[in-house]
Amino acid sequence: MKLYSSSPKASTSMLFDDILIKEISNIKDKITIIIESGTYLGNGSTKMLSDIFSDSKTIKKLITIEANSNFYFIALENLKDIVFVECINGFSLDLSECINFIDNDEYLLNHEKYDDIYIDSFDPISNYKNEIMVSQGKPQNLLKKLISENIDEELLIVLDSAGGIGYFEYLSVKEILKNKNYYLLMDDVDHIKHYRSKKDIMNNDSFDVIITNDNYLLCKHHKRFL
Repeated sequence: MKLYSSSPKASTSMLFDDILIKEISNIKDKITIIIESGTYLGNGSTKMLSDIFSDSKTIKKLITIEANSNFYFIALENLKDIVFVECINGFSLDLSECINFIDNDEYLLNHEKYDDIYIDSFDPISNYKNEIMVSQGKPQNLLKKLISENIDEELLIVLDSAGGIGYFEYLSVKEILKNKNYYLLMDDVDHIKHYRSKKDIMNNDSFDVIITNDNYLLCKHHKRFL
């Protein structure tokens, strides 16, 4: 794998361009709830989405999850004037399950075999486990909780959290919402975070890809059973 720091687009925030903004704008009146993992400082995807949806006729709430308490409090301040944004300090998944996933991830155990994927460290298992340890003592499994509480809403799920668990987040959302229609937006699809997520979506008839490139993917999932 290649170090992400060497990428010309390396960033801790989701990279929006005019094309993506246009495609999200086209669906903004079809969405009632946005659930996002990975607020960071609130100035990236959260702010961009709040700008796009500011004149939506349907949006009720944008709920964004941040595990790092320092980032969370900065994001709270940055987003305080946006009335439909709710920031939560907690973890999208279960910490022990994420540690187990990282410890047994073939792509991390043998990262040298996968030349076309970006990674953040050549000691990825230690690096990615350390990254998620900030979630200790915080509310857990918030993706499942928030999706369950809003299961009858028109959902946009935005996945942009820690690199080592991005694919695990995707698999979790896919399972929870397998019988629902929803929109999904992911960042870093050439990175270990969502390289496999994109690959799965591109080969899955349940997903219609709206737009994708080396940075992001926006798609719609169709429920498996009527």
